Amino acid sequence: MRTPITFLLLALILAGCVSTHQDRAARAIPPYVPHNIVKKDLPRGFIRVALLPIVANPSLGSRESINSIGLAITEELGKAKRFEIIGITGDRLRDWGLPPAIDSIGPWPDELRQHLKEMQVDGVMIVEISQLKGYEPISIGIKSRLVGIGDGETYWACDEVFDAAMPQVYAGAKTFEAGTLEETVRGAKLSAAPTIELSPTKFAKYASYTLFKTLPGIQGISEENKSPEEAHSHH
Repeated sequence: MRTPITFLLLALILAGCVSTHQDRAARAIPPYVPHNIVKKDLPRGFIRVALLPIVANPSLGSRESINSIGLAITEELGKAKRFEIIGITGDRLRDWGLPPAIDSIGPWPDELRQHLKEMQVDGVMIVEISQLKGYEPISIGIKSRLVGIGDGETYWACDEVFDAAMPQVYAGAKTFEAGTLEETVRGAKLSAAPTIELSPTKFAKYASYTLFKTLPGIQGISEENKSPEEAHSHH
């Protein structure tokens, strides 16, 4: 007699087989490459970057969902290893007499620049979740800007929407998932059932990873020359 555990294992194996077939089909399509990006080489010594609180309209989702997505974006920025990231909380902005959320488009208060100079950071970065659809086909929009504290120059900015309805985006998400997810069942490694296209947080990790790969290097030294295996090894 088959136990519920047996049926569960069988379901996972079948899901893994289906997932493997879908993943292979997806990886045959060139992954999405962000195009709405501007950037310029960073000056030497550009190391410490302050990350302001991630901005999102509350109407986009629950606070728990937005916070989870924000954490995923922050983690991927850290994994990119381009800078030493100094997180600035909303409470700290309030202590400075500033609003707890500053978007990527409007002017930044002079007081913010002064406080960041005192912290001896080289740049400041803001990330804004501009769009979010948490059901299939899932999508997320991300705007971001990296500005030098000393000169006020914008060294990198993006305004992208990742929509899983686009074959290239779906392909990129599945390729990212294949490189990051494995499930172990009784010591046997199986392909995990499809999840990235169902999880806003996991999809946000893919979108962030893809965007932060485009961050500029220092005077022509760029991460873009890394092989896919090297670039993905931090996961």
